[in-house]
Amino acid sequence: MMFNNLVTRFSLMSSCPRCCYLSLSTFTAKKTSRRPTLIKLMRVNASRGDANRHRYFSTSHHTSARSPTESSSSESLTSDEVAKVLKIVNEVQRSEDLLKYFIPKKKADELVRRKSGGGETMSLEEVISVVGPKSSNKFFCSILDKPIPVAANSAMFPIVTSEEVSKISNVLSLIIVGDRISWSVMQREVGKSGICLGVQSLSQINYPFKPRMHFLTLLKEMETVASHIPETELCIVEEYPATVPTPYMFNFQLQMAQAKSMLLGILNSREKRPMMLSIKTVAVARLFNTYVGSEKVSGQHLVDDMLLTKQLPYIDIHDSVLYAYTNADSKVKEGLSQAFLLNLTYWKVTKQVK
Repeated sequence: MMFNNLVTRFSLMSSCPRCCYLSLSTFTAKKTSRRPTLIKLMRVNASRGDANRHRYFSTSHHTSARSPTESSSSESLTSDEVAKVLKIVNEVQRSEDLLKYFIPKKKADELVRRKSGGGETMSLEEVISVVGPKSSNKFFCSILDKPIPVAANSAMFPIVTSEEVSKISNVLSLIIVGDRISWSVMQREVGKSGICLGVQSLSQINYPFKPRMHFLTLLKEMETVASHIPETELCIVEEYPATVPTPYMFNFQLQMAQAKSMLLGILNSREKRPMMLSIKTVAVARLFNTYVGSEKVSGQHLVDDMLLTKQLPYIDIHDSVLYAYTNADSKVKEGLSQAFLLNLTYWKVTKQVK
């Protein structure tokens, strides 16, 4: 009886917010004083999860030196870039006009309030003091159309060691949205001129995704999908920001989570088990400037430019793969371009390509 109560409380703790967890864990500790080790382990795991949840794109707590994102926001700006930033900040009349750049709404409101209250133009140092060093760095990059800095230790989970990076030569990236699963496979080759990334596959498969499918039916569909996905040393999925689903979307999001878990479990059970990695959506959006305000927009035009005009000399794509991509319809190309950018993010964040 005591064990059943403990299991029930533990399952509640895993799905409840932290406030509920604290009350439940305190109550459980009082009732089950003979099991202090288990209660202590639960608390340690919960505190770790809470720390990770709030460390969204922050630098490592164990790093004493400043990372590039923590360095002074004005150190790398030229005089022309400073003039462009100040022109936009000092001429803006409404905080809404600043939200198309990478800046929190509260900071945008404060900038406009400070500027209108003082009646004078703001200097770069005053802008940084209002927005903050780290946020102003991202704000300035978005104004100047520069890639927003992304740290590997906050973009990916789990953290990939330098030894693992050197061993991994072929990477699969998966985009799972509704009834469409898109993927990209890139192979690293080292030549005299440096690293070359060969795009071996840009593919998409549809499966019959219906609301409230039986989990065994869904599992069978995922087995069919997995049979089409090539084997690689690393498998990457996109990690979306955690949101509370509306009642209307609850069943859809639950089934999507089931489908993703089943597919990754099947891929991970292969004879040559690939390493599993997630990259946050915001990391991809920051790296390729696909944010407008707080909304992520399509990156399809970026991939078109990269592949058709060969902007990136280290990208090598076979003619047949390029032909299939360029002749796909817009919905298919959207999924393929997301998979391509997700894969390229890994190579960029791990500093293997620029």
